[in-house]
Amino acid sequence: ANLRGLTHWVSKQLQEGGDSNHVQQPTVSETLKQLQESSDPVPLEAVRAIATGIPRPGHSVVGQGTFRDGEEAWKALAREFIELGMSEEANLYQKHGGRLVTIEHLADTNPKYLKAAGGAMARFFIL
Repeated sequence: ANLRGLTHWVSKQLQEGGDSNHVQQPTVSETLKQLQESSDPVPLEAVRAIATGIPRPGHSVVGQGTFRDGEEAWKALAREFIELGMSEEANLYQKHGGRLVTIEHLADTNPKYLKAAGGAMARFFIL
């Protein structure tokens, strides 16, 4: 399932600290909260770069290293995005009995999709 809107949601969470009028959405993403409390700034910087398209400090592009450093956090954010019901396609699969199996990191590296979802896609199993 595509996860269009993931980068926008993460970017908004980073900008606003998670404040939202969306009833089902927690105040702040649990994943982002953990990243902000971590002593290692690299994953949070990588997530911010993936979400905004702005390279990390000291980097000239959002490249392979950024996606590698942010992979686990980005997958966790994608799961949160799905759990909050924010992906139309994932919602459709779940409505018809689909079960989330995994998040594939950089499954689609088309520039438009990288901008929309950081390349992440959800894989569902349907009986």
